[in-house]
Amino acid sequence: MKDDRYRTPLAHASEIGADDCVKALIAAKVEVNDGALHLAARTLNVNTMKMLINNGHSPNQRSSKHQGRTSLAELCLWAPKYAKRSSSEALEKDARKAIRMLMEMGAKTKLKIPNQESGRSLLLHALDSAKPLEMARAFLDCGQDEYINDDFHLFTDREYTYSPTKYVQKGLCRCDPKLHARLIRTLK
Repeated sequence: MKDDRYRTPLAHASEIGADDCVKALIAAKVEVNDGALHLAARTLNVNTMKMLINNGHSPNQRSSKHQGRTSLAELCLWAPKYAKRSSSEALEKDARKAIRMLMEMGAKTKLKIPNQESGRSLLLHALDSAKPLEMARAFLDCGQDEYINDDFHLFTDREYTYSPTKYVQKGLCRCDPKLHARLIRTLK
């Protein structure tokens, strides 16, 4: 059964971190890859994410309900909005923990979403979030800093190709321009 936004009971339970409900629904053999992992990821519910992955949910499933994003892309883009944390430091710390866990469980990090030349890497999703500094640092601190100059991070519009630094510098990221200098320092 789904609600008017096509969310399953498992998706609702995953989003709020209701682990007992998630366990019961998994035991009842509910639908796998229903977007529940994406909702648990963007709210940084690490225990729920582990449970879902251990019971068949793919960390690399691209959800049509989430514009083709994987759970890690959903986390990078939307955790600042949906994960209620008391401070930016708490958000960054919890995001880092969730990113590491997803990577340990097999989440791919070298991809573009949507899967096309004009897609955005996970780092660019972090830069497009409501808290780009915290999300970019959390992502890069999970061993991704060594790949910052790799081609999969390049963004191409119809005319030019941009590195993550130029993506910020040219104002293509969706963040407050007041953060650009700090973001560029972080990326360098």
